This record gives sequence, structure tokens and C-alpha cells, in this order.
Amino acid sequence: QDDGFMQGEIGKRDSTGTIYLKHGRYTTCDDPHPDFYIALSRAKVRPGKDVVFGPAYLVVADVPLPIAIPYGFFPFSKKYSSGFIMPSYGEENDRGFYLRDGGYYFAISDKWDLKLLGEIYTEGSWGLSAASNYRKRYRHNGSFYFSYQNTKTGDKGMPDYTKQESFKIQWNHRQDPKASPFSQLSASVNFATSSYERNNLNSMYNPQTLTQSTRTSSVSYSTSFSSIGMSLSTT
Repeated sequence: QDDGFMQGEIGKRDSTGTIYLKHGRYTTCDDPHPDFYIALSRAKVRPGKDVVFGPAYLVVADVPLPIAIPYGFFPFSKKYSSGFIMPSYGEENDRGFYLRDGGYYFAISDKWDLKLLGEIYTEGSWGLSAASNYRKRYRHNGSFYFSYQNTKTGDKGMPDYTKQESFKIQWNHRQDPKASPFSQLSASVNFATSSYERNNLNSMYNPQTLTQSTRTSSVSYSTSFSSIGMSLSTT
């Protein structure tokens, strides 16, 4: 696969070229001994098409984690298709080792998609996010994003122990000019708690966001009455 590597014992290959694997593993790490991978008990590989696998579990640093997947699917095609998103692996000083930005992408249709991601840290922190894009030709287009984080730092029972819940919401919407020649609707909503910004690595390079909540919203609607030569707008 273009963004991943698969290994396993070949059980058999049928006349159509389909390969049946057992004791396989899938990873996006290009190291011969990957830091993390999904261990596959069995899998069916259709070259150039997809991989379908049965019970599987996540392995990090050769340690199996209690995160099981009863069934899964990896597409080989570059076309618009659903599939798993492999997480990134790393370490932070406060939250420990992590698996981040792993989840599943739903290609629901050419008008709507959904991406669900999660993150987990060895010191107890975790988070979830959902992102969606929508589009209706000649009508409107937009995007929605929601993220929730449960952050724990320090040792429980000690003075430096902290636990914070934070979230972020973003919504952008734009009406296509062809939808209506007499009215327009647009929206840009952005809200995040200050603790979310502190825990977001992208905010560390902007100290101003670390001490304040983000609240910027704009919803605009305008309409015109061509018969009487009058227009009305509100924000």
C-alpha cells in the first residue's frame, strides 16, 4: 500500500491472485523492526484493490495493547474510499508516550465525508476528534470540526497532579452564489477553551493563545429585493 507496509505468512493464493495471510502485521513505519503495528490474525489481500482482515490488535514497542479490532479494511485504491488511518507514535515530557491521530475515514459519498481520530498517552491522557466536509454542487459547501481532550499531568495524589477537560469547535459554511441570486449565507465559528490551546502543540509557538479562550464567530446573511431596489443584511 502507498502509505503502509504489510507482512505475513502466506497461507494460500487462489486462481484470482487473492492472497490469504496469517500472523500478519500492518504498519506505516518503514523500519524493519517497526515501533508500532496492527497484528492481524488472518487477512485476505486482493492486490491492487484492498485488504480485509479478521481479529486484530495494536502492538507498540513489542507490547500488545488491549485495543482490539474485530474486523477491518484497508483500501489500496487511490480513489475516494473509506479506510483505517494509522496513528503516529512519539513521546511528550508531560503526557508520556503516545499514539495520536489514528482512527477511521468514512467516504460516505462525494458530497459528505467523516474522519474520526483518537489519541492516547501512557500517563492517562486521551482525546477524540471528528472532522467532516460537506458539499452540494451549486448550493453550498462547508466543514465542521470537534475535538475533546482529557489531559492528566503529574502523579495522582501529588501536588503537581492536574486533570483538565477541554474542547474545540469549528464550523465554516459558504453558500454558492449560484444557489440564489438574491440571498447569501456564510458562517465562520471558532471556539476553544484556553486549556485546549495550552495542550495543543500547534499553539506553543503562539504564546498569546495559551492564556485565553478562542471565541471568534461570524454568521452573515444578506438578501435583496430587486422589485423595489432594496437590500438587507445582518451579521
